[in-house]
Amino acid sequence: MNRRAPGSRKSWIIIAIAAVAVAGLGVLYFPPWIRAGEAIDSQRQIVASRVDSLRSQRVMRPVLFEPAESGNGWRPFVAAVSGVSALTDKDLVGFPSFSRDDNLEPDPVRIEAAIELIRFKIESLKHAFRRPWVEPEYEYENMIGATFPEIARALTSSKILCDAAANAHARGRGEEAVDLLVINLGIADRLTVKSHLVQELSAVAIRTRGLETLKRILSNHHCDAKQLERLARALEACDPVSADDAGWMVRQDLAVRLMMLSLYDRPEVGWNYREAMEASADHYYSPRIMFAECFAAQDRYAAGMEALAARPLWERGTATGELLDAGETPPNLHRVLQDHFGAMWHRLASVAMEHRLARVAVAVASYNAEKKEYPSTLESLPRTLSEGFAGRAFDYTRTSEEARIDYRSRHPEPAEGLEGEDSAWRVRRR
Repeated sequence: MNRRAPGSRKSWIIIAIAAVAVAGLGVLYFPPWIRAGEAIDSQRQIVASRVDSLRSQRVMRPVLFEPAESGNGWRPFVAAVSGVSALTDKDLVGFPSFSRDDNLEPDPVRIEAAIELIRFKIESLKHAFRRPWVEPEYEYENMIGATFPEIARALTSSKILCDAAANAHARGRGEEAVDLLVINLGIADRLTVKSHLVQELSAVAIRTRGLETLKRILSNHHCDAKQLERLARALEACDPVSADDAGWMVRQDLAVRLMMLSLYDRPEVGWNYREAMEASADHYYSPRIMFAECFAAQDRYAAGMEALAARPLWERGTATGELLDAGETPPNLHRVLQDHFGAMWHRLASVAMEHRLARVAVAVASYNAEKKEYPSTLESLPRTLSEGFAGRAFDYTRTSEEARIDYRSRHPEPAEGLEGEDSAWRVRRR
């Protein structure tokens, strides 16, 4: 009778114990791994559907120059800002916005010469803004590494055009100055079509520069009633406060999900995020589970963004921390992919208030151009302007020489998100 060797029996026992241990680990870790894969597959379908829906949306923006034209306005817009921004450093000598000297006086001769070099491109921008349909040519599936060169060119173009507007007005060409200010409004407006955070931030900078230029012009202007009416229409059409003023957050959510899918499928493309990915991976035994957790965190974040969008614009900056803090710690990678929306909403509220003040100031200037006096109160203006901003009326004073519209003097404690702004607008006709 053959007996099994003691060593062989011991080996089988070890194998059995190992098998039980592996099975136990499988029971513990395999189901979460499977569920993570299912969650990521579900995200692929959701993201693909949202991209298709975004691409299918036909966005119509205001016609800023007549007559209206057909066709997609995006490509001529991008081509024109590329041409305007192509001025060299030598060409831009004499432009205050491109000088390191904050007190540089503009050089009218140099500015005129530079503008003549790009006159055709400025006319091309007008044609682009005759086309209400705008469809940006974004490659949504390749968000990682996207550079959006049109943004830097738009920012440079805005600086050139605002300096040119101030120069044209100073030289008595009010109509040209208004054209250039309207073009600047159009640049910011078109950048926000199907935008997400980076485009919105850039549009804020462009709007701010244009409003600062208009504020200086109105403080000692010689625009006639027709020019002021054109400016009023453009300001109304491009008012950043609208029914969709929080729509960019939905697109930002989609952009983050697209980036997470790209990093999951092709980690090598995300070298900017490598440190965050490695730090996150230290806490997970599988990248798949880590990314599933990132998507779960994004779902919670998106719910907070939806609640944030329901708040009035000027309350969103302060409410950001409350509504976007889910009380859970997400993977480090997810935190890196997010931006500080609180500061963003403070800036958006500030520029929206300045835009409203600009509309009131232009309306006051128009009243003066027609009646040769300033209105006794803002009640003489359309209700949408006289009611102020953020639920608070504007302060208004006038003399025979000028009018002043302010938000601060009546409100020593301004609405949340509007602190620290120098908001006074003076309207004075030469």
